[in-house]
Amino acid sequence: MTQPTGRWPNLFILGAPKCGTTSIAHWLSQHPDVLMSHPKEPGFFNDDYKDGHFRGRPQRYKKLFATETPHKFYCDGTVDYLASKNAVPAISKVAPDAKFIVAVRNHADLVFSLHQQERVSGNELEADFVKAFELSSERRAGRKIPITGPEPKKIDYEERVRMGAQLKRALEYIDRDRLLIVDFDLINSDSPAVWSKICDFLDLSAPEISLAARNPRKSVSSVPVTILRKYLRRIKRTLGLTQDMGLASPIKALATSVPETKPKLDPVLRAALDTKYDWDRALICDVSKTGPAALAKESWIDQ
Repeated sequence: MTQPTGRWPNLFILGAPKCGTTSIAHWLSQHPDVLMSHPKEPGFFNDDYKDGHFRGRPQRYKKLFATETPHKFYCDGTVDYLASKNAVPAISKVAPDAKFIVAVRNHADLVFSLHQQERVSGNELEADFVKAFELSSERRAGRKIPITGPEPKKIDYEERVRMGAQLKRALEYIDRDRLLIVDFDLINSDSPAVWSKICDFLDLSAPEISLAARNPRKSVSSVPVTILRKYLRRIKRTLGLTQDMGLASPIKALATSVPETKPKLDPVLRAALDTKYDWDRALICDVSKTGPAALAKESWIDQ
């Protein structure tokens, strides 16, 4: 029996991290006309990063989208593509008509949540958010990297959350009408409206699906187990494995937990971060007005 051949995807969830992209990917995976990659984030096109599962493995990557049943869209949900300088130019060469979804979020909330996420992943060992943020320039220069040896770009919080500048760079290679901007606040407040907008953008029917939120914020329960988990994932990635062999879930349960109450950002620090990224918010505002967008009413983007 002939095996189905692989192909390049034609739909990308570019980012940004901690902006609801896991929920969007889950919604799309339920649509009969969309094939969502597994894993959600193959990390093939951002070859300026060192930690993609499929980096440098084009045939293996394309087989993620091999299927006997044809689909209208084949989707890669790697959220680091937006921040990568190499990803969008590379995508535009092999998938010139592809469509893109970018989720955005208030910079202060995003960077605070991102620090929590990188702690959980084992990329960040500095528990104090302010100290970790202040290390951004050091990490950018390849210094003060945790012993777990993460991709430095992932813990350069200062640069990683410049979504406006990253959008502007992406639009040097793709047409604005092929990119949908989604506001994280609208995902939280009116997910059916976001789903309808996504389907309209993709010219798909909007079937009734589960719109439950995915990937809730977690906290670190055990630093040693978190470090062990990080090293095991690195071995798995080096070997090119995508299955967890039954170990991932129990180790994750030991390393992390979902807190009963979410940690909150100090109001004074929030105000300072809002001011710091005001120019980048203005860039997002400018871009959102020129093409497809799903924004909350009285969005932070317009403030």
